[in-house]
Amino acid sequence: MKKKLFILFAVCLTAGNLFAQKTMTLKQLKADYDSIFSVYISPDTTDGNFHVSPTVNRDLADSTNLYYNFIADYQHLIGQTIGKSPRFDGNKYKNLKGNLPALRKIVADFLQNSEEFNTNFLPYAVAYLSSKNIKVKGYTNKKQSISLNELQIIASKYFYVHYITEKGNLGSHICGVWNPYFQEPEYSKNPMMEAFAINTIFNAYKIHKQDVMSPFWGYVRTLNAEYNKITDEQERIEKAKQAGFKFMETNEVLKQVLIDEYKRLEKGLPFVVVM
Repeated sequence: MKKKLFILFAVCLTAGNLFAQKTMTLKQLKADYDSIFSVYISPDTTDGNFHVSPTVNRDLADSTNLYYNFIADYQHLIGQTIGKSPRFDGNKYKNLKGNLPALRKIVADFLQNSEEFNTNFLPYAVAYLSSKNIKVKGYTNKKQSISLNELQIIASKYFYVHYITEKGNLGSHICGVWNPYFQEPEYSKNPMMEAFAINTIFNAYKIHKQDVMSPFWGYVRTLNAEYNKITDEQERIEKAKQAGFKFMETNEVLKQVLIDEYKRLEKGLPFVVVM
């Protein structure tokens, strides 16, 4: 009887360990930047500069790696947080051009010490780890709350009319760089939500099989006809830009994609969307 009780007790301990919360320190999390991030080296050297910048490690092929799903689900979001960080000056490291491991270490150190980057990145990293039952010691995640309407207004700004083409038509982008949050910084009020929004837009078709882009392109063609008599180019661009934002603020496809992506990733997000 004693032997049976001992075996039962041992099984209970094993089962308890399986569900026990693991912990890691903030320092350990930042040390993992070596595997989360890589470097992008631009082939363009026409200006004499060495253009190298941090990027997401999209080559992480080991599906057992703790951050594999994090990178797969959040790569555009992570890219956006990198883009909103202080510029990395690659010219200091021209002598390391052929030394990728050394450059990766330097980039990881740069991100570890960037307060602006970590302000926007760590809430997502810590929330993701929490969804994997891993608590990060030394970091407290205070979940934001945002309404679905507010989130859609933020997302709408990525549908960006901002120039005139060589043929005289309105030109636009749906892009992680060509958007008002980068090009017109006064628009950027909530970088953490802006990052989630662009991640959702690029996951719309890939994950949810929803086309959020075609309705916008079609509307831009309508605006071409509507505003083609405006001779002042800046006035024409500004009116079309604001009209494009308003159109996407109420677009039902974009709204549904935001809902679907939020529900898909909800356990690993540092905020709550109020529907």
